Amino acid sequence: MPWLPIYADFNDFRTIHDWLNASEELAFLVSDGPNRWRAVRTVPALDPDRVCLWHIPSGALPLLHSHPSLEVSSITDPWRGWQELRTGADASRPYFGAGHPGVIWLNFRPSSGLATTTGSSAMPLTHPRKSFGVPCAAGLRSTPKRFRATGRLTALTPRFLLSRPRSPRLSPA
Repeated sequence: MPWLPIYADFNDFRTIHDWLNASEELAFLVSDGPNRWRAVRTVPALDPDRVCLWHIPSGALPLLHSHPSLEVSSITDPWRGWQELRTGADASRPYFGAGHPGVIWLNFRPSSGLATTTGSSAMPLTHPRKSFGVPCAAGLRSTPKRFRATGRLTALTPRFLLSRPRSPRLSPA
């Protein structure tokens, strides 16, 4: 599976958080009670583990029916919220099945546990054209490129805190 590595500390993630909040193409999928979720444009802070994003131009999100049904319908209005019918392995996260192209997960790990290193966060990406028979919106194919270009974090950020002197110096590729 393709993924976008992000080596960033808490201060760097403020920039990422601001970019996500300002994006007109992305919405956060947040808890609205037990097994309830809704889409919101902005969040005051990033969840310190995993952030669920919806690429709005990708269209409707799937609503999976409970087992043993294989039925999948669409969430009619993600902004008003929905009741999840089938919960995934982690009930604290919305579940859309395996690899829906309109759902982006940001694994948010700005700390490695060591005083001198930055954690390794990542954004796993589904196949850029199609995933499990669901076509991907054209705009989603360029979203990782725009994200990667924002601050050029993946190309230039070393695996240690930016606020400390660093050696060797990295130069742009």
